[in-house]
Amino acid sequence: MILVIGRFFVPFGILLLQSIKKNPHQLSILAGWMLLMQMLDMYLIVLPALHGTGVHVSIWDLICLIAIGATLSFVYLRLVPRTSLFPVRDPRLIESLTTVN
Repeated sequence: MILVIGRFFVPFGILLLQSIKKNPHQLSILAGWMLLMQMLDMYLIVLPALHGTGVHVSIWDLICLIAIGATLSFVYLRLVPRTSLFPVRDPRLIESLTTVN
């Protein structure tokens, strides 16, 4: 029930509010919550195959999570300076800059 409520009902209810979607800080907190629920779901799917019954959290579980996050962050931060994050050749660029929501 935690996964059903945490992965669907909480984000769905929060994303119905328009003020949340306009604030990048609150939206990033919601994205972190959704990522945490996704990791919990994957952990609960993989856990019985590794440990049998019961929850056995070890230091290796945390080390693996940190190592994967550090690797993805390293690759992302190496690729970002090489590319332009601004759409330089977009024909609708001027129109999109003047649009106000």
